[in-house]
This record gives sequence, structure tokens and C-alpha cells, in this order.
Amino acid sequence: MHTHLVTVLGRGHTNRDPSAPSGRYATATYRFDDDHLETSTFFGLALLRFLRSPPAGDAPNSLIILGTTESMWDGLVELLTDASDETASAAALKLFVTVSDRMRPLNTVDKDLLDELGEALQTHLRSGGARGLQVRLGLIPEARDAAQQLRIVHGLSELVGDRDRLWLDITHGLRHQGAILVSAANYLSHARSCKVLGIYYGAFELRGRGEPPAIQLDALERLAAWQAAMERYDATGDFGELTRVVEPTHPELGQALARLGFFERSFQPQRAADARVAALASLNQVTDGTLAALFRPRLQARITGQLADGDLASQQLTLARKALAHGQPVMAATYAHESWVSAHTQFRGLAPRDHEARKTAVRGRHGVTCKAFHDLRKLRNVLVHGMGAHVAEPGGWPQRALVSQEALTERLDKLIAISGCAGLCSHATWERGL
Repeated sequence: MHTHLVTVLGRGHTNRDPSAPSGRYATATYRFDDDHLETSTFFGLALLRFLRSPPAGDAPNSLIILGTTESMWDGLVELLTDASDETASAAALKLFVTVSDRMRPLNTVDKDLLDELGEALQTHLRSGGARGLQVRLGLIPEARDAAQQLRIVHGLSELVGDRDRLWLDITHGLRHQGAILVSAANYLSHARSCKVLGIYYGAFELRGRGEPPAIQLDALERLAAWQAAMERYDATGDFGELTRVVEPTHPELGQALARLGFFERSFQPQRAADARVAALASLNQVTDGTLAALFRPRLQARITGQLADGDLASQQLTLARKALAHGQPVMAATYAHESWVSAHTQFRGLAPRDHEARKTAVRGRHGVTCKAFHDLRKLRNVLVHGMGAHVAEPGGWPQRALVSQEALTERLDKLIAISGCAGLCSHATWERGL
């Protein structure tokens, strides 16, 4: 597993120093956290030194520099000059001439040339104290259209491995390339299990009030993570998806959501109802200006939208509908069946939370005789035990409900609707309902 610092090299038309060669970035001293100062013409190298300075728990061991054919690659060569090493300086001068000739006027910079430049830069940085650092340079398009934008995503994907960690520098390069880089990193976090450690921008334009600050844009990554978690919850209905992004900054709320998700998945509706109340109370306590406050209306809607007040049967029926809406037929059938049992137990004047009372209610002379209930029980058993291919004759019940997601959802929807009047249902009601 590697920790990469990914940065972009631009054309040098911004942050230009009038006294520097045409198109070069200006030398600047950037102020990082804890008033740490680093000086460089290229912010990516200043950031590299900062991230590798003690304590460096997530120090990059890989530097990836991306750029177009028109990026100032020859400016990187200038960094290789070493007044104390004539041999190194002579090699750097030779490489500078080669790169300059390839850049002007035809921009014929290619992978072979960048591999040579990357190896030279790697040697230079390692000799300067960056032991074990791997340096790779990569060509990217200008991202003028969707196809070129996706090529940047593909290109970065080829340079990193599964579960690698990423630092991003979006200071240089064309302005829209930084946004694409962030999107590419978010893609890698989901598709390749990579982790974005931080996003930096060297704000050279703020130099008028002292050293230009190195601004950490972590809110961008966290915002994307929250949005992705909300989308996963909407797809699955599992509050555990939200816990992962909530708990690091709001532990009480995160734990309440975790309990809520667990109690729903483990068929404990009363405890889920209590956890839902606790989650709403914690949500109301979040501080304004935080991500949780930003997402509070959406979180509140998702928690209260599944609020199951009333008796046990009503709570179970609400959770059955939620499970069906999120494509979870086993949970939907189970909750619907238990809702029916709860309603019938209560209808007979017994305690619906008592296990023996529930057994008594559905058996014997006064047990449930409604055909819909027994069909629901049969369907639940088939789903739970994975016996769909071995029950009844082909085309018969419940095989007709198992031929597709749509057929199963339609049948469960009707059974859940009838569950709402469980205990009062008759065979005639079943026939009319289906």
C-alpha cells in the first residue's frame, strides 16, 4: 500500500515572477499548519516537504506529477541543478536542453522523456533527504470534453493501487483540472477502496497579508463522503451507511444511528423506535456550521420518515414497507408476517410482546385462518430458506412471485397492504385484495 501525493504542473502563466524566466512560477514561502514554513517555486514540492516533516504518520512515499504536453516540464529540470555537484548540474543541463527542444515548438513531450525526467527528479529528491520516495510523471489531456476528462480519471487510476492513500494538490494546472482530480480521487475511494487523506491549495494570491497560506480543503472530501453515504442509505435503507461519516465528528449521533440500523436489521422494532427518538435528539444538538447541520434536514426527513408510532404491529408494518421500498424482500416479508401476528395477538386480547402469547394466537381453533396470512408465511419461509426453486409446481404459487423482482415486489406489496388490517381479514378480503 502506497501513500501518494498527486499534483499538477501547469503552464506557468499564473503566479509568475517578473524576474524569473518566462512562464515560471514565483518563489514563495507557504505557511502550513502550526506556522510551518516551506519555500518553493512549485507548491507541490513545498507540500511534499511539509507532509514528510516530523511527525509524518501519513507521509507520502510516492510523488505523482501530472501535466499536459505544454506544462513547464523544463521548469522541473531547473530544480535539479546542484552548485555543489558539477556532474549532476551538467546532467541537468543536458536534460534541460532535451526537454526544452521537445517542448518548443511542437510539444513532442512523451512518456519516455517524462520517465527520464521522473527518474532524475527522484534521484535529486532522494539525495535531498526524501529517502525511498518514488517519483512518476504522467501526461494528461487538457480536459476540453468529457472524453478527455475521463482520460484523466483513467490515467490516475493506472498510477495507484487498491487501498492506496492519496494527498491531492490542486494549486497549479488548468483550473478545471483540479475539480477533475478531486472527482477522480472520489471515484478511487469508492471503486478501489483508496482513502483521500487531504486536499491542499497553495493560495499564492493571498501573499499580500504575509506568507501565502497552504489551505487544506478537506471539507470538499468530507462533503462528497456525506453525499455518497446519503445516496447509499437511500438505496439500502441501512442507517449504518450514515454512521461511517457521522461518527468521527458527531459520535453520539453516529452511535444512535448505528443502534437504529442494528435494531431494524435484527427485527427489534421497539428498540429501533427508542433509538430513532435518541437519534433525533442528538441531531437537534449538532452545532450550526457543521456538515451534520448542513445535512440536518435530509437526515431528519429520513429518520422521521420511517417513524413508527403506535403499537408493535404498526411499527413492524412501517419497517416492512421501508424494507420493500429499498428492495429487501426477506426483511419485508418477515416484518409483514410479524406485524400480522402482532395484530392478531392483540385482537385476541393477548400480549403481542409475549412469545408464548404470539404462538397461541396464531394456532388452534382461534388461530389465523385468512388465506393471505398463510400465503405470506409460505412466501417468507421460501425466501428465508432459499427454497424458491423447489416449492410447488412450475408456474404455481409461490413460483409466480419469484420469477422477477417486479413480480415479487407486487405480491409483497399486496400482502403488506392486507397486513394493515390483519386480524380483521377474511377470505373474501383476500380475494378482493389480490
